[in-house]
Amino acid sequence: MSLSPPLFIIGIDVGSTTTDCALINYSAGNIVEHSIKTQTSPDITSGIMKAIDQVMMMKNDQQVSGQRKGKILCVIIGTTHFVNAILSFSPDLEKVAVCRLGSSANNSLPPCESFPERLKELVLGDYYKIDGGYQVDGREILPVNQDQVQQMCQSLKEKNLKNIVISGIFSPINSEQEKQVADWIREFFNHDSELKITCSNEISEMGFMQRENASILNACLKGVSRSICYAFQEAIRSKYACPFFLTQNDGTLIPPNLVTEFPIFTIQSGPTNSMKGAAFLSGVENAIVVDIGGLTTDVGVLVNGFPRLSNNNVSIGNVPTNFRVPDVYSVAMGGGSIVSFNENEENSSIQIGPKSVGFNIFTESLSYGGNTVTTTDAAVALGLLKNCEWGASPELLSQTTQRLGKRAPQIVDKIHSIVEEAIDHVKIASTNVPVLLVGGGSSLIDENRKFEGVSKIIKPKHYQCANAVGAALCDVSGRVDTVINISASGGNREKVIETVKKEATEKAIKNGAKPESVEIVDFECIPLAYIPGDSCRFLCKAVGNLDFNSISNNLEFLIEKPLTSSKREERKEQFSNEKTNQSIVNIKSYQPNISVSDKDNRKEWILTKTDIDCIEIGSGVVSSGGGGSPKQSAVLARSLLSHGKEIKIISPESIAEDAFVLPVAMMGAPLVIQEKSIVEEFLPAIESMSNFTKKKIEAIFCIEIGGSNSITPLLIAATSGLPVVDCDGMGRAYPELDMVTHFIDGCSPVPTMLLDDMNNQVLITSVNPRNPCKGLESILRPIAVQMGSMSGIILNPISKKELMQSTVHNSYSGVWSIGKGILEAHSQSLDPIQTILNSNNGDLFFSGKISDVNRKTTSGFNIGKCVISGLGKDQGKICIVEFQNEFLRAVIVKDYDPSLETIPQESIQSLAIVPNIISIVDSQTGLAIQTEELRYGFRISVLVLGGTPKFHTPKGLKTVGPTAFGYPEITDLSFIKTNEFKSIF
Repeated sequence: MSLSPPLFIIGIDVGSTTTDCALINYSAGNIVEHSIKTQTSPDITSGIMKAIDQVMMMKNDQQVSGQRKGKILCVIIGTTHFVNAILSFSPDLEKVAVCRLGSSANNSLPPCESFPERLKELVLGDYYKIDGGYQVDGREILPVNQDQVQQMCQSLKEKNLKNIVISGIFSPINSEQEKQVADWIREFFNHDSELKITCSNEISEMGFMQRENASILNACLKGVSRSICYAFQEAIRSKYACPFFLTQNDGTLIPPNLVTEFPIFTIQSGPTNSMKGAAFLSGVENAIVVDIGGLTTDVGVLVNGFPRLSNNNVSIGNVPTNFRVPDVYSVAMGGGSIVSFNENEENSSIQIGPKSVGFNIFTESLSYGGNTVTTTDAAVALGLLKNCEWGASPELLSQTTQRLGKRAPQIVDKIHSIVEEAIDHVKIASTNVPVLLVGGGSSLIDENRKFEGVSKIIKPKHYQCANAVGAALCDVSGRVDTVINISASGGNREKVIETVKKEATEKAIKNGAKPESVEIVDFECIPLAYIPGDSCRFLCKAVGNLDFNSISNNLEFLIEKPLTSSKREERKEQFSNEKTNQSIVNIKSYQPNISVSDKDNRKEWILTKTDIDCIEIGSGVVSSGGGGSPKQSAVLARSLLSHGKEIKIISPESIAEDAFVLPVAMMGAPLVIQEKSIVEEFLPAIESMSNFTKKKIEAIFCIEIGGSNSITPLLIAATSGLPVVDCDGMGRAYPELDMVTHFIDGCSPVPTMLLDDMNNQVLITSVNPRNPCKGLESILRPIAVQMGSMSGIILNPISKKELMQSTVHNSYSGVWSIGKGILEAHSQSLDPIQTILNSNNGDLFFSGKISDVNRKTTSGFNIGKCVISGLGKDQGKICIVEFQNEFLRAVIVKDYDPSLETIPQESIQSLAIVPNIISIVDSQTGLAIQTEELRYGFRISVLVLGGTPKFHTPKGLKTVGPTAFGYPEITDLSFIKTNEFKSIF
């Protein structure tokens, strides 16, 4: 009785310089038999086949070698080909037509506005806007219109555009409209095989601009993906009777027929493959992975065998998207890094990187007879890299050792210091953890040395090709991202959670996972503020092992030969002659553009894109975690400037004595603001308010300078021509209207108007005089919910006298200065945290890593607490930051008991509280983190900044002091700081 030949899986990772290949014995329980590195070929395919052939020849079993055509179960490939096509502006990228479904929302933000200009010109074919879209609660904004789709298709036909993105507002909540429009388009084109349709709901998560960006990138890559997948298919089928797959960004696999539909899913798979491979090779599921390559060292964290994900959305080719990828910290140090010495100091210093010899290491390094000192030379000199691994002549190795002398151990000391610092950066606890060392550059590390905070260093067998091993691990995933009204679903939270998890599990099984192997590996429930019914956003991912029985004889994965593009040479010529005039701003010397108006003889600050950058960053810092992220609004502002619009800011003093100024903002849920932007709709509303009040509006001003509402008046200014006054009504962000400074001083809150993207306007002309501001808030919130949980808001115009007496002055100047300081610190490698503190009468309250975040929605507010474990000088301490949309109180506690609802007064060692601005920022970049962005493992700093003195009056403290937010026991406020923004005029 003859035994069946063993079945093998081949994993491949194609890099820019090397192609790594691993042979996995599936029959023997996924044992790694062999691994090899080869040089990446220009055509990629021949390099892959060479790697497969070599790893197969390494098998000593002649019987297996003679029957190799039947023994490979599948080939799984990770490749950088698609991301390289975007980064290099490949002429193979296809033109894309974008069809948006919605109301007038987002009209001011056309497709590709956040793309690099050259990439936008390369891929954007045309743009169509038709009726459609959904509200956050699933209601239709407008029904889709087949006649409009027919007209669009006729235009597409005339322009020969057959690559189409369908992008609907809140399509991840309800995909029906996108599916319907796709069906109508297919019918119009008689199901033409050349027709390519990308529905945004299938590509990405919440966040309209980022989802649409990802969908456009996906669409433009479809031609490239078909060509490369067909080349892979034909090459593999010519020698091996097996299917092949590619790896996705999350480390799971995807068949080639789906890659041609969703190439964007494979674009960031490299780091995930390395981390999965490290976990598998070592058998350790909770550890830090250090992957040292030729150019960089990537450090990430494994949690239960899966990479910890970053909350920061990834940019692909400088295009913002909202994919979540492994949380990897990278430093410019690898096997090819150049080592330089500073001989001018008494004690010479060593600099490693960021420059590298790259693939020229075999000619330029000392060990190969060159004159450049590299990190690898030091490893060779100290015997960390053996001659059999390195391949250089013994004579050159001896010369390298003599030439470096005592510097070799100094270089290795520096390497260890860099790696140790990177490990500390990603750690989430003070306890010692194991480190898995992988990658071709791992020989730079002396495994016998002690690393601070590391329990042991593990360099597993086949460590050089951990990325290829990770690619070969056959996992399949299913994902869910949805918003659910728990109250409307029966009110049983646990049942809703189980439903979401079941849906993710069923998707994984549908994608080919063995049902018994599926597990939930990532789950989040995020309460949503200002949305009724206990609504939450659920994100869930399930992963399981591939069921090979479902693919063994499956021909569905085969793809047809692609048509060649006739425009390749034409497009090459077009862009080879393109002139680029992009200027790089020197942020240190940059000054705002302030000129004197001929009309009014007053100073006007004419904003540039750099000013928007500064305001965006600074407004996040003073937002105290609330107000929503200003990122998308800032993209829109930069877009308006690019299209020739002008945004002017004027000082409060320059307003005419008889003039009136209009307070404006957005009101509603931050999540909705990420899906719908309202700009032009303000123009008729401003006219309506002016007509009703019979007051001529000379300018507008910001209700709250913290968060996304700092940008809202700038957008209105760009479209209306009205200037923005350098002031606001809070000096930060607060959750309710009665907390506006001029309302605290007694200004009337009515008339007030709400407006939406359907040009609805609701004017409130009178409220209960006993408690007018609270009464107005209670009236407006339900209306805002009906308008889609977000609306524009215009408050009662105020006079110059009221503006001068009752608003926070120089708000834009202040946040601009904060943002500029942070950018300047980045450019000069200075500490951005200290920059913030110096300009805002602030203190560094605490530094650490987030160890827990608890949230719930109460009365429409996002309420919770963030637990932070101390690092550095705060090692061993615990800080609790409590929030209600904004951060309210921060305390350093002793003997913290997480089971207690409230913190006992006797355990509080240090305290910060409103009306001070409590800001949580990234410890490295100084960039603000909003309450909805807080995630486990973030390394953050808690800052306490001085707020406006206007809140330090009896009325102010009654409205926004500790008692107003549920802390009546805090009566001594002598420690509260104040700060006044300084004008740049």
